[in-house]
Formats: sequence, C-alpha cells, structure tokens
Amino acid sequence: MVILAGAGVFASGSAPAQAQTALELYLDATRVGFGAFALGGVRPLTAPERRFIETWEAEAYRRAIDPGAAAR
Repeated sequence: MVILAGAGVFASGSAPAQAQTALELYLDATRVGFGAFALGGVRPLTAPERRFIETWEAEAYRRAIDPGAAAR
C-alpha cells in the first residue's frame, strides 16, 4: 500500500483480488479512524466495559464452539 499526498492510494498484491482487499482494508481503517475521532477519539475500555464484552452471550457462544479458545 502506498499513499501519495495529492495523488491517491495505490494497492498491490500478487493478484488483483489481493490488491482490492488491501485497498478495502485501508479504506475501512480510515473510516473507523474518522468515526472514532468524531466520537471523541480512541480510549481504552474500562474494566466493566471489557467484562461486558467478554461475558455477553455472543462471545460465550463463540468461545464454546472455538476449540482453541480455552488455550488463549
């Protein structure tokens, strides 16, 4: 990935699909960054926020079906 001010973004890969994926990931990361900035910036999760995410139903299900989750 190359970003040239005033010229654009250039993505490469061993196949066109890889270059497209690299470009899409860059654009998504840019959107997330601008969204975070608009909402006041990035900050670490508080302990209660982290516990909520780690124990919500979808995460519990994901861990139950992931055989490697217990090792992490």
